[in-house]
Amino acid sequence: MTALVERRQHNLRAAGAIGAVSALLMVLAIVVGASSLANSDAGRDVTGGARPDRLRFPATPTAAIGLLNDSDDLISVGMFVLRPEGVGGNLIVVPARADVTPGLFADVEPDSLANQWAQGGQERFELHLESVSAVSLDFVEIMPTADLPALFGAPDPFLWTLADGLETDTLVALSDSEILGRAVLPGVERDLTHAEFSALMSWPGPDATGDEADSDRARTAIPLTDGAVATADLETIRVSLWAALLAGLPAGTQVPPVAEAEQSDPTAIAGPRDLAEFLGLFGAGEKGVRGLSISSTSDPAVIALDRAEVLMVFAQIAPARVAAPNESSRFRVVARLDAAQQSEIGGTNADLARDLIAQLLFLDANVVSVQANDPAQPGAEAPQVTVMEVADAALAEVMAEQWSRVFGQIEISVMEVAIEGVDATIIIGMNYVTLRSAVRAAPNRDGVPSEAPSSED
Repeated sequence: MTALVERRQHNLRAAGAIGAVSALLMVLAIVVGASSLANSDAGRDVTGGARPDRLRFPATPTAAIGLLNDSDDLISVGMFVLRPEGVGGNLIVVPARADVTPGLFADVEPDSLANQWAQGGQERFELHLESVSAVSLDFVEIMPTADLPALFGAPDPFLWTLADGLETDTLVALSDSEILGRAVLPGVERDLTHAEFSALMSWPGPDATGDEADSDRARTAIPLTDGAVATADLETIRVSLWAALLAGLPAGTQVPPVAEAEQSDPTAIAGPRDLAEFLGLFGAGEKGVRGLSISSTSDPAVIALDRAEVLMVFAQIAPARVAAPNESSRFRVVARLDAAQQSEIGGTNADLARDLIAQLLFLDANVVSVQANDPAQPGAEAPQVTVMEVADAALAEVMAEQWSRVFGQIEISVMEVAIEGVDATIIIGMNYVTLRSAVRAAPNRDGVPSEAPSSED
């Protein structure tokens, strides 16, 4: 085993454990990123022949592009996942200053993807990006920001809309920066040249000249773990720039054939041979883009991602590529509340799935697939009691005893057809919602209500 592989496995185990210490601090209603990705079928669909012995998740090739400013600092990362049918896909924008440390031990200082790039180049960057996302990558490219519009085939200029919701100070500072030559109005479509795109993507924010360079942590206008509310949202701007390029990505003219060796594999798709072909396939179908929730760390230059949210996102769109680093059960999580049930709890399927994923991560379990479609699919309805479908009937009694302590009452059944890489599917029931509400309402040692678990730190 090579040293790189050993480090990769170590980091993936650490990624699976992120948030164990602070897992009792999560709120049910999460704040999602600036853009919403399209509901994905990858985490729900499994492919096989007629009545197969075992089903498999569909192949979903992946790629990542890291962007550099004029000083060769990493400033933003785009992670791409093709859809199961092989065309179109989802882009997840990852902050360059995302924390890559496990967050489990108090003596481990936060460190960022950007710093790993600066210290160890592409190898270190790729290793830690896979650790942060728990997703294996097929293609990785690091390039100057100025080169991205041409790679995407964007006209010069192209159309861009600044997202709503930015702080006034950010808008004033952006206008004063003269990057765009005039005042910036959110929600108004305008032309953006390639040069303006590069300058805006590299913009360090309104406070970059201050002593603490607060905007360097890629702040967002959501409550941070220290209770502060950010005054600028650099990541929202960057997500909007990625989205504008994505909207104009031209479709590929050729789809490479499936290799002969894969013809009998029902999960095989016409896979790309390089990044150019990947982007061609990506542009040929429906596309979605979103950012990720962030919070502060002890280092103002590093931001924390919400581990449960990250896993929820990638386990929906790329279950076949999600790592299972812990020596524990591998779960598929299904949240399928209908509109009435969601109204009853005041949350979404994504909220509920994220809450349960945080519970599983706290117990060092693996989550490899998630189905949490919002709005709920027609005919979908959550059971009143949480259901656990196990792959091995011999483990049913043990699983029921072990996990009922976490989920409350559960009904155990055996999968009609096992899914490769999944030990159990959890279909969240309404009794779990009641249980979690009771936990959050229960007073702690200080006599105040406890909060639900979190996996942010």
